[in-house]
Order: sequence, then C-alpha cells, then structure tokens
Amino acid sequence: KKGSYEEPLIDKAIPYKAPADIKPEPNWPMMKPLSGGTYTTLSGFYDYQSNGGSLDYVRVEPATGNINVVFMTAPDSADPNHPARNVFFAYSSDGGSSWDNLNNVQIPGPPSRAGFPSMDLGQGTLAGFTLVANHNNSGGGATISVLYADQSGVGSFVELGSPPLLGTAEPIWPYIAGVSDGSVVVSADPNVTTGPLARYAVNSGFTNWTTWASYPGVTAVSAGGRTPVASNGNGRVGILYNDSNGGSGNFWLESTDFGATWPSAPDTIYGLNRFSGSDTLASYVHCDVIYDGDEPLFVMDEYDALAGAPSNPRILFYSATAGYVNAVAYDSSLFLSDPLPQQRFHNLGIGWPVIGMSGSTIVVAFQAFQQETSPTPPNYHFSDIWMVSSADGGATWSAPMNLTNTPSLDERYPSISKWNAPGEANVVWQEDTEPGAHAFADGAPVTRASLVFMKVLLTDVSGEPAVTNGFRLDQNYPNPFNPSTKIRFSVSTSGPVEMKVHNVLGQEVATLAEGYRNVGEYEVDFSGKGLTSGVYFYTLRSGDFVSTKKMLLMK
Repeated sequence: KKGSYEEPLIDKAIPYKAPADIKPEPNWPMMKPLSGGTYTTLSGFYDYQSNGGSLDYVRVEPATGNINVVFMTAPDSADPNHPARNVFFAYSSDGGSSWDNLNNVQIPGPPSRAGFPSMDLGQGTLAGFTLVANHNNSGGGATISVLYADQSGVGSFVELGSPPLLGTAEPIWPYIAGVSDGSVVVSADPNVTTGPLARYAVNSGFTNWTTWASYPGVTAVSAGGRTPVASNGNGRVGILYNDSNGGSGNFWLESTDFGATWPSAPDTIYGLNRFSGSDTLASYVHCDVIYDGDEPLFVMDEYDALAGAPSNPRILFYSATAGYVNAVAYDSSLFLSDPLPQQRFHNLGIGWPVIGMSGSTIVVAFQAFQQETSPTPPNYHFSDIWMVSSADGGATWSAPMNLTNTPSLDERYPSISKWNAPGEANVVWQEDTEPGAHAFADGAPVTRASLVFMKVLLTDVSGEPAVTNGFRLDQNYPNPFNPSTKIRFSVSTSGPVEMKVHNVLGQEVATLAEGYRNVGEYEVDFSGKGLTSGVYFYTLRSGDFVSTKKMLLMK
C-alpha cells in the first residue's frame, strides 16, 4: 500500500509497533491511534528541523478536509553543507491515507537554499490558500519568503509580495499566521541576540508590507529561538516569544484589530522563575500557542531552575482561566530526564510541545527521550512522540500516550494541526533510523529522515469508542470527495448494524458496516474508485433507527 509502514518510501522497510496501552486516571480521556501512521512522501538527508520553539508543519483545511504538510530536507547526502536544502510540500485529500507531493517539486522561488518553514491557512480574502514562510539565501543573504497556493493541491506556490529588507541581520526562522481580514502576520528573529527582533504584516493586496517592528519588553530573544504566531476568526492575532538569553521568561503580544496596531508592552506569561511548592522552576525555549475562541492557550517547557537544564523537565499549560497546570510531569519510568550532553542543544528529556484543538478538546503532542540508545556510534538516545489531552479547558490532563513506541527508530520534532475535526488530532513528526542530527554535525551517521503523519482518534477512558446520547449518522468528510471519504456514526444500543451505499438509481454499490456493534462511536472509509462521478446515498440501519445522507463523488 502506497505510503504505509508495510511499504515505506525510504531505503529500508521498518516494521511498526503499535503504541502501548497506557491507561489514564479515572475521568480523563485517552488517545487511540486510528493507524500506525503513513509516510507523507517527504524524505531526505537534512535531519535538524528547528533551533528551538515549536513547529508548524501540518494544517487541516476545515472546509475540505485536505491535509497540508511541509518539511525541510535535502535530496543529496553527498555534501555535508547541504547546498540544496529546501522546503518541500505534500497534501492528502483522503484523510492521510495517501499523499501527493506534486512530483517532489520544492516550493518555488528564487532561492537555491531555503529552510525552517512554518505554515498556516489563509483567512478572509486568502481563504482557501495555504501559506508558507521560510528563510532563504535569495539575493546572496538570508531573508524571508512568504508563499501561497490553493488548497486543492494542484496549484503551484507563488510568492506573496516582497517583504522589506533591513540591510543587515535580516530576520529569519519565521512563523506565520493568516488573519481573518485576509492579512498575514509573520514573526521572526535574526541570528543575533540584539537588534531588530521583529514582526510584520501584509495586507490582502499582497504588496503593502509594514516595516519591521521590535518586540517590546525583551532584552534579547534567543538566536534561533522560535516565536509562534496564532490568530482566531475575530481579528485577534498574537505572538508568543521566549526571552531565553535575557532569562526573563515568555511574553505575549496581542493585536485585537487584525494586526493593524499592537500594544507598547507585552503580557508576561512566564516570569524569570515560577514557584510551585518547594520547587523553583524556569521556562525553556520550547513553546506554542493557540486560540480557543478569544482566549489564548499556551504550552511550554519547564525545568528545575536550581539544578539547571535539563533537570526534571515537564510540560506546562497556561491559560487565564485554568492558570498554570502541569500537563506532563516527569516520570522516570516513561522518560529519560537527561539526554547525552551532545543531544542537549535545544533538547530537554521531555520537550517540543505543540498544541491544537479538536472540537473543545485541547491536544498537546511532544517528544521524549527513551533509555534505549543506538547500537552504532555515537550511541545517542532514541526519542518517541507522545500526546496528552484535556477535555475541561486544561484543568486536568490525560496520562501520556506513546504514539510511536518504536524501538530502534528515532521520532522527534512533532507538529499538530491547529484545527482538527472533533474527536481526532492530526500529527506529523520526523522519523529517522538513527538518533542525533548529522545535519548539525553532532557525529550522528548520515541517514534518510522522513515526515510521518498520524491521525489520532480521541476516545473515552476505557479506550473504547466514545459513547453518545443516541444513534447518529454524520455527514461524510470530506464532501465532495475523490476518491475516498470517511463516515462516522454512533450506536446507543448494542445490536445489529448495517450501512450500505446506493447510487441515484437505487442500486447498491457498497456495504460499509454489517454485523453486531457495541455501544459507541465508529468510523468507516468509503472509496469511490471504480465508480463514476455523481451523487450517492449512504444509509445506516440499527433496530428502528434509519438515517440516510447524500454525498458527492467528483473525479
């Protein structure tokens, strides 16, 4: 099967081991993967994805269900300097089962070398477009490009105007957010610890960029530190930045008028230290943010400040409503507290938290080092991808769920879609056969790294499908579709269940479910391969319950 773990698109087949069944505490949700994940077809020899912060590598379009992913890699392993390093794009229109990477064409533009991308979806006049920002060496020096393409996956990327140049220490490592009036906000910082630490916006005409503006209230953002940007549908847009060199914590700068004006001082989300009981804690460079309505939700790394990084790492959640909540505590039976010294550069034992929403449920993915080490020099520790969720606004969190649990495979740099259909989370990460980062010249062997996608289904505490209040048949998703779509339904009384698909002539074309089903929520796939374009009807029957819905196959 194309793009599956049974036939991966890398040099050697790697068997996939299902995640361990870790039970959470009572009354907390847990996650259950729908599958072992799929390869997105994006693969190459650059295996160091970020200098810190969080990654925006995946977005699901709510209107179509299309999944967009980007990945930084190099197609040539021969040159250690990777002059051909670039940003590559792929998309899926069938929920992540298969991927199209536009014949492996990189995101176009003038640069011969580019990297460190971030991605978001356009809003307002840019609705229906995928936005990608990266930094590159066009014009002989580092600068930023912003590109866009329609989310059908068939259009090529076009540069969104020309961002302003400062002439020296150009901002790089960009973050991007589409704003609800069609504007775009980009946040970035240069490879220095002083100077124009900046943000800028572009209007819906694609040409009128604002000048760079420095972050207020900060002594020095870490060189290479990431500065995630978030927006909502009501004109709010904000930048979260970490003053790790200045040592004074995390700051939040928010505009409430589509990025037109900004406050003169930020809100302090995390100060120099935080005190919890007898612990003196400090934040690290890893951080991320998302809006839930008008309220920003934050997630960040934290460690024992008295012992120094990376001692006793943990994942901290914060919102104005919930306050500070320990989303992931350090557990020596699950995580390695202190990775090898060579691996500590922008890594804690638990780190890289990214945050998304699934309906009203908050989901956070992160990476964590394991005790296992590679059998080949330099014998670094492997990492796995984990996830937790909260169904009560961040007040309580599920037990950590290992999404990968793959001995002898290294998974790190997670990214999660900001928007996810209710009941699911869409996650990507970098997979490698060796831990470490040879692209960063840390002694790790040269290997091919791949971007892997997983759709995770959120379920109740028993691990069984979530129980609903009654029978329900949902609209298929996406719709229209080509060639595949998903249909969810719920069963409130255990018993025989039947779901069939008919064409407009009443002829049966498929049986999607048949037989006994326990109380719960289910999902089935329907493939239109071999069928003609047109309207089809799917009907769910169980006891006295009958429901029919219409779907459209467009080839």
